[in-house]
Amino acid sequence: FGFARNGSALDISTVASTSPLSNLVITVNAGDIRAIGTGTSSIAADGLSLTASGTLTLDGSSSAIILSNVSQTFRGTNVLVNGQGALTASAAQEFRSQGGAGNVEFRASGGAITVNAADQTLASTQDILLQGGTAANEGVTIAATNSQSFSANRHINLFGGSAADTAVAVTLTGSGDQDFASSGGSISLLAGSGDRASVSVTASGAGQQTFLAAGDIILSGGGAAGVTSNSKVLVSKAVGGDQTVYAAGNINLTGGAGDSGSVILENRGGGNQRVGTSST
Repeated sequence: FGFARNGSALDISTVASTSPLSNLVITVNAGDIRAIGTGTSSIAADGLSLTASGTLTLDGSSSAIILSNVSQTFRGTNVLVNGQGALTASAAQEFRSQGGAGNVEFRASGGAITVNAADQTLASTQDILLQGGTAANEGVTIAATNSQSFSANRHINLFGGSAADTAVAVTLTGSGDQDFASSGGSISLLAGSGDRASVSVTASGAGQQTFLAAGDIILSGGGAAGVTSNSKVLVSKAVGGDQTVYAAGNINLTGGAGDSGSVILENRGGGNQRVGTSST
């Protein structure tokens, strides 16, 4: 067990076991938790749960944070995944801010962040942010094989980066639903300013794809003026199921400043596509 107290934070480097632990539950009732990337799988447990009263950080800023377990739960007032890494659960995976106004953030730097599970939940008492980086290929990928849910009390922001190929991608390949719900703010998908910087949200199963915002829904291609950037936003539904995009405010689709910047909102699966100020 690699535990160390660092001021008000508990630092976790490695938890190793000849056979994976059935469950590892760590709760800090007054302070933060930081799981520190080592470049290899850091915690061996079938069920992993980390909960902090303050900020929970999965820190891949120095070495990649790699966690691979059957189920994974990450909770704190703020939940931050930074740097680079791979977070994999073969069953359920949850990232949740709780206990106050806080955010769930994925900020890529030094490499890519990939997050994979069967069922995924991202829930925030304030904002959800997926942010591409400032150097090439610093992207964020969130992928599920059964169901996927994003819910925030304020904003949901998916931002491509400022360098080439800094993509943010959210994908669902299973038969469940893919839901984005902002109960008190807006949903923004902004491609970024780099060449081929992009944001994509795709669902290829038989379930529903839904975007609901109390404020605006903004989809904007990116790039820089006069530059062939191919910086784009894609929202796509395939293989049956309806696609609903509803905003109580405005819905804005903008191609972007760069040459060949684009926004594509499509349902290729044969279901209904509803876009506007009513979800019915």
